[in-house]
Amino acid sequence: MCVSFKKRVNPVVSVLTSCRSTTEWNGLEHDQKTVLMELQMILDTAQQIDKDIINCRKLVYQRQQMNDSGHADVDNEQKQQYRRVLKTSIQSLSQVMALLSPRPR
Repeated sequence: MCVSFKKRVNPVVSVLTSCRSTTEWNGLEHDQKTVLMELQMILDTAQQIDKDIINCRKLVYQRQQMNDSGHADVDNEQKQQYRRVLKTSIQSLSQVMALLSPRPR
């Protein structure tokens, strides 16, 4: 069975968070701190994307249930819900791509 994304990422986020509150953190170079903080932002964003995917699956399931029960029409509220979830996911992906893109040193 596949381990959920959240269960795989939470321990890493916990380590990164606790690392920032130790004296070892003060001994790190600025670049190292930056990389660790960016890694945490990427993981936080990835967790948000995971939540968005779960929400999309729920919406698709609801749509299937409506179709199965003979309610083939999707109301405007549900369409707007799809759009909001997809827009959030796209914004999150854009943030990750910005963090992963190479920067001049």
